[in-house]
Amino acid sequence: MAKLVLLNSRALGTASFGPLERELLAMGCSVERPSVAVDTPWSELPARLADATRSCARSTVVAHSGAGPLGPAVAMRIDAHALVFLDAHVPSEGGTVAPAEPEFVEHLQAIADAAGVLPPWNLWWGGDVLPLLIADPALRELVLVDLPRLRLDWFDDELSLPEGWRDIQCRYVRLSENYEPQARVAEALGMPTTRIDGNHLTHITDPATVAAAILA
Repeated sequence: MAKLVLLNSRALGTASFGPLERELLAMGCSVERPSVAVDTPWSELPARLADATRSCARSTVVAHSGAGPLGPAVAMRIDAHALVFLDAHVPSEGGTVAPAEPEFVEHLQAIADAAGVLPPWNLWWGGDVLPLLIADPALRELVLVDLPRLRLDWFDDELSLPEGWRDIQCRYVRLSENYEPQARVAEALGMPTTRIDGNHLTHITDPATVAAAILA
């Protein structure tokens, strides 16, 4: 039986993995969605997420979107067997990594309120992007129910990437054209790569296709 640990982007709540979790469970997998406080510092997340995960040695860590850089550190801490980057950023082999690129942080600075609090993720690009990504109102509500509002200063942090993380069996599942550059990075590193013609939240709208790609 496959054991999977699902890591959501900090800009999305754990509820965003609900449809995929149900699909994986129906396929006979064991699934965990570790949850920690929204304001947990970026640099502390690998340890906190690993502590929130029950015995998952030889499991597969699935890191979506902004959780990509967290994947290696969590995988190493829980002795994971494999790591799947799901429409996510593939970090470097070592050194440190921030929650977002400097150019994107500049964009976030422009949309934070006077108290330094960001709007929910679906409003980061002006109008609400959720209807463009998820047609079903019920599924949209599933995402909205626990969307956090991050503080701008949360992004002023770095975590250390563990040495040897690329020795883990890694693969890449691309959901959207926006992450094609990262899919190519993964391919250049020798990671098996699957491309799905969807969008960044296709794991919510078509969990069966995404689950099959993760387990391939």
